[in-house]
Amino acid sequence: MNKAMHETAKRLFSAAKKVRPEIEGPADLARALNQSEQTINNWSYRGNGVSKVGRLAAQKILGISATWIEDGTGDVFAGSTDHKTHTHHASITASKDGVIVKSPTRQGRNLDDSNTEPGPDIKGKYPLISWVQAGAWETIVDNFAPGDAEAWLGAPVSVSKSSYYLRVRGESMYDPAEPKSFRHGELALIDPHAPAVNGSLVVVRLDDEAEATFKQLIIEGDRKYLKALNPNWPNRIFEVNGNASICGVVKGKFVGGY
Repeated sequence: MNKAMHETAKRLFSAAKKVRPEIEGPADLARALNQSEQTINNWSYRGNGVSKVGRLAAQKILGISATWIEDGTGDVFAGSTDHKTHTHHASITASKDGVIVKSPTRQGRNLDDSNTEPGPDIKGKYPLISWVQAGAWETIVDNFAPGDAEAWLGAPVSVSKSSYYLRVRGESMYDPAEPKSFRHGELALIDPHAPAVNGSLVVVRLDDEAEATFKQLIIEGDRKYLKALNPNWPNRIFEVNGNASICGVVKGKFVGGY
């Protein structure tokens, strides 16, 4: 006979799925909370349910009230009735001196070790938009309504008020040997007013395309090139002249997805 899931784990799973619909089972929840899958199973079927450290991690990372997980009382989501506004602080990377670096977090370690550090301060909230919107951002930003964005996410660094997020598509900007590269599905924070210099990761709109694209800017003398970070990408580097407009410079990313 299968053992029933602990009530605290039931509450955690139900709320976590509202925050991140892609969470379907223990493995998904483990990744979201930086836990091992065994730890999630222990919370579900052994002992006294979700541990105190686990409840606090769920509150910090997913915005789910630790008190509600424990006994079902109070609001489901901590500090806000709108769970969609919560961001994953421990999975944010920030830009420092032009280099994207990981925020203080202990990836791969169980939070029950109690060896955690706080994430970066959130500087403001910015829209998650489409690549078509990014290509026309200069003309639509002044009339952009809150409901036009897929979501509004916090930024771990100071950026201009016109900044936005994009969800990276494909693997052209992923290099396993390059820490500042991006996997498919990660969210890039873009500042349209940041200076684009040699080596910057930029969002660019080519004149004959409606959607923006994401590449590294290479400047050699008077010549400019766009480069895919993936070393195995076909046509990895190509030259651009007056046929490209820079829509913004990457300042940070969410490595945990949204």
